[in-house]
Amino acid sequence: MDEKVIKQILKEALKEELVPVKKEIELMNQEINSIKQEMLTKEEAKSFATKEDLKAFATKDDLQAIRTEMATKEDLKSFATKDDLQMFATRQDYLDFEARMSSALENIREGVRISLFEVEQQLREIKSKLRFYDFDFITRQNDALIKALKELHEEKTFIVHRIKDIDERLTKVEQQQFQG
Repeated sequence: MDEKVIKQILKEALKEELVPVKKEIELMNQEINSIKQEMLTKEEAKSFATKEDLKAFATKDDLQAIRTEMATKEDLKSFATKDDLQMFATRQDYLDFEARMSSALENIREGVRISLFEVEQQLREIKSKLRFYDFDFITRQNDALIKALKELHEEKTFIVHRIKDIDERLTKVEQQQFQG
């Protein structure tokens, strides 16, 4: 390869590599321009108040007049004093109250947790006991017992009727013997 071709290839490769850099530079220039537009110009800064403007605004005498119009120590004595404020709850009182409430809530939570644990244990015991019962078998037994009792009842009813029949016959035979 000749030197010109290599230079040309390098030039094209560098050109491709520089495209994103150029785009980044353009974006930065746009941001700089937008910042410059938002910045205060010298002319705009001149429109703000100067030290001289502020001196004309309020003098020491003006400030003294304002001070004399404010409340004095004597005026403030009619308001609550430190001693008066001591009858109210302090930050420490509040923190103590909060600690007591937190402790009480924690005790309640622990009690509920223990109660729930006990209920869970009882439910597990009931569940384990219920596993031993075959409810289908129990219902089949109940059905069989009911059927047997029904048959016994029918048989008893039949026997009672037979006994009444026999009793009536015996009564007739006895009456015939006494008459005859």
